Amino acid sequence: MPVVIKASRTLLMILGSLQLFVGIGAIPAGMAFILDPSGASMAMPSSWMTDTVFRTFFLPGLVLLVFHGLGSCVAGFLTYRNYRLAGELAIFFGVGLMVWIFVQIRMVPYHWLQPLYFALGVAETALGFLLRGQIQRRSG
Repeated sequence: MPVVIKASRTLLMILGSLQLFVGIGAIPAGMAFILDPSGASMAMPSSWMTDTVFRTFFLPGLVLLVFHGLGSCVAGFLTYRNYRLAGELAIFFGVGLMVWIFVQIRMVPYHWLQPLYFALGVAETALGFLLRGQIQRRSG
């Protein structure tokens, strides 16, 4: 049974919604790359992978599906439930999203979604620290 600590309901709703937004967006994209590792179904040429450690989009798609998709959805649901480690999970997935976007920018051409998702990673991380601060103040 998860330990629940009282935190700002507004903060939990905003953070959980952000996490679900990221997760729900990542699931179909990750599945598309797994089902079509060439990237053609996502209008991404396989030539983008030639100067990377990856031959196809399969492994990035798997990370996108499992970590950013399913992981962010689980974190979002736990945040909604006011799970005691929700702040830590938000920091973990927020930093993970920023690293993902940073690596992506280094490997593939620029796309307007990259700064948006980097900003979402920054917001998730910041909200995670804010939530952690509320929990520590209430339990300390």
